[in-house]
Amino acid sequence: MRANRVQALFLACGLAGCATLTRGDRAELVLRRAPEDLQVIANGKPLELQKVAADQNGVTYRARVDYKTEKLTLRSGGVETMVDARSTVPVGFLVVDYLLLAFPVLIDMATMKWRNFEELVVADALVAGRKQVPPASAAPRAAPAAYQPGKTAPAAAPVAAAAAQRALVDGGKLAVLDFKNYTQDLKPEDVRYFSDVVRGATLRASPRLQVMTRENLLVLLEATGKDASQCEGECEVDTGRRIGADAVVSGELLKVGSRYKMSLRLHETHDGRLLSTAVASGKSIDELDESAQQAARDLLLPRP
Repeated sequence: MRANRVQALFLACGLAGCATLTRGDRAELVLRRAPEDLQVIANGKPLELQKVAADQNGVTYRARVDYKTEKLTLRSGGVETMVDARSTVPVGFLVVDYLLLAFPVLIDMATMKWRNFEELVVADALVAGRKQVPPASAAPRAAPAAYQPGKTAPAAAPVAAAAAQRALVDGGKLAVLDFKNYTQDLKPEDVRYFSDVVRGATLRASPRLQVMTRENLLVLLEATGKDASQCEGECEVDTGRRIGADAVVSGELLKVGSRYKMSLRLHETHDGRLLSTAVASGKSIDELDESAQQAARDLLLPRP
């Protein structure tokens, strides 16, 4: 009886193709080092992502995709890129197909059910894809005005900075790096809280602004091999540039005399230009919290 079943299985494989007969309708795709807000589009439809694990390097998702999928669109934190759905063909299916008949090869090739999709590292794909897209919010540079005797030369640098700031507010991408702490009173989670306060305040001040989430930022930074906590000055600008941000906010928390201070800086990443600064101040942590909201708004929309 068992021999008959084996013969029937081989006959079925010979007629229908080994992979086509034994496999389901959809293949498994594993996505590693992904941000929490990841969306994946395949063949014009969003995939249902199953969260498998999460750690400091990001989230691991599992999804089911059509065997004929060739391209995947990844979306996260305002970044969108298209990648190839890379795959391999197990040797076992090829051997069985050729041992049985040549016809099964054609069947499996038509259905593509002998494909195994390779794991996709999402963070690397997002960073690589962003570098290929020119920033849409970069402000055009105005040609310098000709000098005319008796007239004051125009303040080109402030005008250019203001134009870049307007372009950012009108839909640019902003990254808020974790602040540096020079006080003894604030814990790491307190510092992260103030970074989140600035993220929320900037988004409320300019709803069209694309503010990266902290999770998305950490995943992209890890993919570039950068540690933002050890960066200052030009390194902060370079970090923002590497992750595809149009501007980057960096800051410091310190205590001057009896008052707590939060110093904020907004840099445009394309030219490294300093766009604006703001300072929040308070006699207590609670007062600093209240002042931080206005300082973040002033960073984007300076008071007249």
